[in-house]
Amino acid sequence: MKNCLIQEQGQTLIEYTFLIALFATLIAVSSPGVRTATTNVFNAVIEQLTNNVEIIAEKNDDGGGDGEVDENLPWIPIELNQLDENAIYSAHNVTLSGSSKIYGNVVTNGAIVTSGTSTVEGQTSEFSGHDFNFPLPVFPTISGESFQSKGSYTAGWWPPPVPIIEDGYYSSLKAVNNLVIDTGNEGETRTIVVDDFELSGAGKISLSGSGKLVLVVKDQFKFTNNVLLNNGGLPENVVIYYEGEDDLEFGQGHISGSVYTKNSGISFTGSTSIQGNIFVGGGNVTVASGNVNLSDALLYAPSSDLHVTGSSGIEGRIIANSVTGSGASTIRFKPVQFDETFFWELNP
Repeated sequence: MKNCLIQEQGQTLIEYTFLIALFATLIAVSSPGVRTATTNVFNAVIEQLTNNVEIIAEKNDDGGGDGEVDENLPWIPIELNQLDENAIYSAHNVTLSGSSKIYGNVVTNGAIVTSGTSTVEGQTSEFSGHDFNFPLPVFPTISGESFQSKGSYTAGWWPPPVPIIEDGYYSSLKAVNNLVIDTGNEGETRTIVVDDFELSGAGKISLSGSGKLVLVVKDQFKFTNNVLLNNGGLPENVVIYYEGEDDLEFGQGHISGSVYTKNSGISFTGSTSIQGNIFVGGGNVTVASGNVNLSDALLYAPSSDLHVTGSSGIEGRIIANSVTGSGASTIRFKPVQFDETFFWELNP
């Protein structure tokens, strides 16, 4: 798939679009139960490929392409240079108070305002005139009607939870005990669509298999009370798509995976930690109170105001409408791997 994102000399995007469409057709024919979802998503991918993706070709000394693909150049948003060391891109002010600190470079089209002992330990660029044009990746259309209806299921203490071993649509899915989801073999994707999702109590979701999990939550999402989702697993093996209107709330738990909200903002409270990329399609982002830690994360919220308070910390990179830090909060630059599987292969 990576080669489909690289334009070699003499090739065109039309050829790549044809190849992707052919690939999508083969998948749909072999798996009738996911034909509609697969077709819709790959159509969206084709549209994004021709509109929002920078085509990278390795150049020789004369400025021409030599036809060789650099395997270390995955897809990234075209406005975000993977090689720079900027911790923050902000469309408006970056405001710090208390003893809050930013460790890394800051680029903002507004001002950097500090008070108390707050500081920016890095290069700053105020009123930069940066072309703040950060498009969101395609939010896939994945309908519950494309999968077998499983009704309502609670993974409780008795009877012992039954592992989920196939794709399905649930009106509600609740885990207060350890729920195992079998993701199949490497290269496969387990897709779970649910209206109301709850992980609470001593709830834990663990993955078995070598595939990936796509969890699509249509309405309500509850995540609280020291819960775990893919704890110790690879972040690139899980992505959560949330379509609800209420802010997505994470309280007291850990996720190893990426999160993408279509319409809402996100709030993190308690002792919450996430390893994975976070994409926010609407609303604002609050990282507040307790010991909230977002590590190795690209927080990509170009239309959202970010508030980081208390002793909360973010390690990674941030794109936001504005940034406010207070208390003893920290934002620390850390290179983020833009794994192309998040944008392409995890879209079932």
